[in-house]
Parts: sequence; C-alpha cells; structure tokens
Amino acid sequence: APEQPRELLAEVQVETEPVTHRGKTHTCRVIVYRAEKVTARTWVDVQDGKVVRQEATMLGETMALQRE
Repeated sequence: APEQPRELLAEVQVETEPVTHRGKTHTCRVIVYRAEKVTARTWVDVQDGKVVRQEATMLGETMALQRE
C-alpha cells in the first residue's frame, strides 16, 4: 500500500489569482496544501465561495479539475 502523508499543511495565499471559466474571469483565493511528496492547490472564488479549480501534484504527476 502507498505510504500516506503524516502531516498536511494548508496556507491561504495573500495574493488573489484570476481563473477564467466559461468566458468569465473569477478572482480567487488560493489555498496551497503541502505534505511529503504532495502539493495541491484549490482556487476559491472570493465572490461566492465556490471552488473553481483544484490541482494536485504527486510523484511528478499533476491532476487538475476545473468547474464545468
């Protein structure tokens, strides 16, 4: 079985980032998660609190999910 991270640190970034979705640009707060061998990010629209995008990188592979 794969080894599970022992500690996951989450940090909300100070700067916002724009994410374009269906022709509209959303101003997002970015939450960065870090653990041993894993980094992930979640982009949250500051206006309505909806998750616009998620991304995770592990073992050199990145998976991204974006709201449709």
